[in-house]
Amino acid sequence: MNRSLLLEITRPNEKSIEIRLNYSVLVIPSPQYLRITVKGRPGREFTVGYRETFVYFNGSLLVVDPKPVIQYTKTVEYGRTVHVVKVVLLKVGGSLWPGCTLRYVNSSTYTAVRTYDYTGTSVVTVGGQEALGFRVEAKEVLKLIIVEERWESG
Repeated sequence: MNRSLLLEITRPNEKSIEIRLNYSVLVIPSPQYLRITVKGRPGREFTVGYRETFVYFNGSLLVVDPKPVIQYTKTVEYGRTVHVVKVVLLKVGGSLWPGCTLRYVNSSTYTAVRTYDYTGTSVVTVGGQEALGFRVEAKEVLKLIIVEERWESG
């Protein structure tokens, strides 16, 4: 099953960058006799800096929700300050069943670069929730990197 959410990066006095992201949520039928309590925070839309997966039951289905990872770094390239926002998404092909194994297939990387025209604060929101904010100066650069990891079940 795919889940969709909106990535928005606001730029001072400029139009926001909006990108619709899709990632895989794993859904596995759960046997009726299985009595397990799962605790977690399935309401959050993303994680910052590290991988986190939410596991919960929805009726008779076990849901494994690997949240997108948002990472931020600040570097200097060609004498300019570059604000790098990296988003890592998990895409799973095939169907799932109890006991199956997921294996890594490959990754695709998409990069977009924009220059800031004004000084101010840039804010990254994912699914309407603020992920991070950072101060920018005019002529600094935003580099957005989206990585899609592809996995197959077997």
